[in-house]
Amino acid sequence: MNYNCPLCDGSSTFFNSAVKPFEANYSRCNQCDLVFMDPTYLLDSSEEKERYLTHNNDINDERYVDFLNKLILPVQKYITKEMKGLDYGSGPSPVLAQLMLRSGYQIEAYDPYFSKIDLGEEYDFITSSEVVEHFYNPKVEFDNLIARLKVGGILGVMTSILYQDIDFEKWYYRHDNTHVSFYTPKSLQYLQDHYKLKQLHLSENIVIWKKL
Repeated sequence: MNYNCPLCDGSSTFFNSAVKPFEANYSRCNQCDLVFMDPTYLLDSSEEKERYLTHNNDINDERYVDFLNKLILPVQKYITKEMKGLDYGSGPSPVLAQLMLRSGYQIEAYDPYFSKIDLGEEYDFITSSEVVEHFYNPKVEFDNLIARLKVGGILGVMTSILYQDIDFEKWYYRHDNTHVSFYTPKSLQYLQDHYKLKQLHLSENIVIWKKL
C-alpha cells in the first residue's frame, strides 16, 4: 500500500521491509524524499512514552553533555543571552535546557509527554535535539515549530541524516522503533524552501536555520 508523505503530502513508494530488531515497512516520498515508517507499525502513545522513559539522560554524564554540545555550541554563535528560547522535545530529563540555563541563556523546555507548557508565544530561538525523527506527523510538528519562531529567529536541529551511502536496514538509527521519520539532504532542502529558512550551519547531523 502506498501512503501520502506525512511531511509534504506527496505520493510515496515502498522503500524497505525490515524484520530485525523489529518488523516494519518503510516508504519513501517521491517529492521531498522523506523516508517514513508505514503508519500500521507506529507505536501507540502509551508504548511510545514507555520507551522514552527508558532513556537515561543525565546532566552529570560527560559523554551525553559532549553529545548535546554538538548542537548547543553552534547555536550559541547565532544567539545572545537576552534572547528567549525553547527546547522542543526535551524528554523526561531536559538536559539541554539545563545546560543552557547554567550558561546564562533564557530557555524553556517543552515535551508533549513530560513538560507540556503553553506554547502561545514566539521565541527568538528553538532547539530540537534527537526529536524530529520521532515525529509521526512531521508537517504538523514543523508547522508548530516554525509558527513559534520569530522572524529572524534561529532553529537548531540535530538528527541523524539519511545519506545516500547508508545501508538503511543495518543502520543503527533505524533500530529504535520510535524513530519513524528519516530526513535525507533533499528532505532538509524541502524544509528550508517550504518554510522560508536560510541555512546558517550544516554539519554531519546538525542543521541551523534562520527564519526569513
